[in-house]
Amino acid sequence: MIKQNSKTQNKTIYADSVAVATFDSTMQPDGQAQLSLSIIDPEKFHGSEEAQKDFQGCVDSVTAESKQVMTDRSKF
Repeated sequence: MIKQNSKTQNKTIYADSVAVATFDSTMQPDGQAQLSLSIIDPEKFHGSEEAQKDFQGCVDSVTAESKQVMTDRSKF
C-alpha cells in the first residue's frame, strides 16, 4: 500500500500496515527526475513482495512522467 502526502511528492510504502520506506521524486526543470528512497524497516521492505512492487510502481510512474516532459520539450 502507498500513501502520498497531499502537499509533496513524498510517498510512504507500507507492508503489513507498517511503514517500511519513503519515496520522494522531484522533477528538475530540464525534465530529469531526482529520486530518493529511505528505507525505514529494511527487513520488512525487502521481505515484502507488495512493498517491492509498490516501489517499482513509483519508479515506473516517475520514469513515464520524465519521458513525457522530454517528449513535450522536443516538440518546440
